This record gives sequence, structure tokens and C-alpha cells, in this order.
Amino acid sequence: MRLVFQGHTNSRTVPVAVSDLGRRCRGRHGDTGCFVHLGTWTENNGVLTVRFQPTIYLNNALSGSARTNALQHEQRHYSDFRRRATQMQRALTAEIRARRDPQMDVRWRWFLYDLCLDSAAFHRSIGAPVEICFQPSGSRP
Repeated sequence: MRLVFQGHTNSRTVPVAVSDLGRRCRGRHGDTGCFVHLGTWTENNGVLTVRFQPTIYLNNALSGSARTNALQHEQRHYSDFRRRATQMQRALTAEIRARRDPQMDVRWRWFLYDLCLDSAAFHRSIGAPVEICFQPSGSRP
């Protein structure tokens, strides 16, 4: 099996109308913005492909320190995502080199759970609303 792992090292920032944040952020936002990793994976013909399109959506009405603060907040989420994605890439590389099943279904659920925990910990530390994270069943791959 071969691994193709793309998109996790660069994010883009997209200004959007506050009325559009709900759709772009899948309901996870305040009125300032959100970070969305837009990740997918497929396994075809011996190739495991993991692709991300990390995007920070910011309320385009923000300016000055409000915009700076919102951007720094979302960049923290991107930083946590990038760390987790890099960990997953290393783990997948090791599994494939050892000719073991990467267990992508299970690994993906644990990846999403870890991202949720990171976000909840960050929000808890700044007094923001905290997500509820549900641990996947079964053990970590």
C-alpha cells in the first residue's frame, strides 16, 4: 500500500458574511469565525489518500483588534489540527511500512475525537463554550 497525504500544512483564510458563518462552519461558530479542516480519505487500488483543505472562515465585518483576536483564536485551532494531522501521517507511514492494516475507519474517528478534545481544552482555558466530545468505541489503532 502507498500513502498520499496532502493539504494539512497550509491553511487559507476566507472572509465571509456573518450570515454565512453557520453554513460554512457547520453550526460551530460564534459571530467571529471558525476553523474547518475539510478532511477526507479514500483507499483505492492499494493507495490510501488523505486530503485536507484547512480553512479559517472569518466574519468579514470584523476589523482592528476584533479581527486580530478572532484570527489568532482560529489559528490556534489550525495549529492543533496540524499537530494531530502530522501525528496521523507519521502513524500511517509506520503502519504501511510495516505492512499492517492502517485501520483508517477507526483511526479517522479517533483523529476527530482528538481534535474535539483539543478544541474543548482550548475553549475551557479561555472561558469559551466547550464542545462535547464522544469517545469512539473500541481501542485506538
